[in-house]
Amino acid sequence: MGPDDAPSTADFFTTASRNHISKKSILHGSQNIHCAGRCVIQPGVVIHGEVAPVRIGRGCVIGSNTKLEPSVKVVQGTHIAIPMTIGDFVMIGEGADVQAASIGSRVQIGSGATLCPGVIVKDGVLIPDRALVPPECVIAPLMRASGRPASMLTMEPMHESTLLLFQEDAERYFEDFDAHFGELT
Repeated sequence: MGPDDAPSTADFFTTASRNHISKKSILHGSQNIHCAGRCVIQPGVVIHGEVAPVRIGRGCVIGSNTKLEPSVKVVQGTHIAIPMTIGDFVMIGEGADVQAASIGSRVQIGSGATLCPGVIVKDGVLIPDRALVPPECVIAPLMRASGRPASMLTMEPMHESTLLLFQEDAERYFEDFDAHFGELT
């Protein structure tokens, strides 16, 4: 977070569990959107809770202009909405389009990445900028999935220490963001 993009307390509201949510984000079906605490939702984020519940874990960062929309499956001619679950300490970059069914904990999703409907991302995964994860793809834990589209051929294993590094990144982002708010009040 540089000096030019430092947030103003007037631009965000803060919940009792210390979620900082931009007033310029759009939360459709807000009664179905749950953030566990210490999350940052940046301006321009659109979350589609009217489709199905969206659960966002503790310490997550949702980058500006990102869309979170639960998957919809057609089963025997019937549309079935699948709740979206995002684990703890997940960082999603700017302009990502996420329609995944499930994202594990300690995951980083790059700017402009696309996760198609039904995707399941396990713990400790890195999805770089502009990657495309095709529908119904399951990404195993501790993998780096890259490409357009990302496929099993472009999966690279990562070390277990990645889990701790990803958590530290998310915690540091929140602490810096939160500290800035403390300076302004």
